[in-house]
Amino acid sequence: MQKCDDVKPYLKSAFSWEGYDKNKSESQRLIVPLVTKPNVAAAVKAAARVRKHHEAVGAPFPANPSTDVDLLINAINEAVAVANKVSSD
Repeated sequence: MQKCDDVKPYLKSAFSWEGYDKNKSESQRLIVPLVTKPNVAAAVKAAARVRKHHEAVGAPFPANPSTDVDLLINAINEAVAVANKVSSD
């Protein structure tokens, strides 16, 4: 499973970030548009599809914890007001 440190070189390359740090305002300004409701909805659907595939082929648990992101988002959606939901699914 990839760790955050494994992804940072990709972020630096893809976005030309020499000093990527998730806490820097530049990083936050660039990341926030990626987390739109349509992108979250697509991620939720993809995670459910991947998890179901892992279950169907008998992959050892946890095959990839990120495939449970749909369960997390659904749990968050159940706990918040309609205006604050991050996905309509």
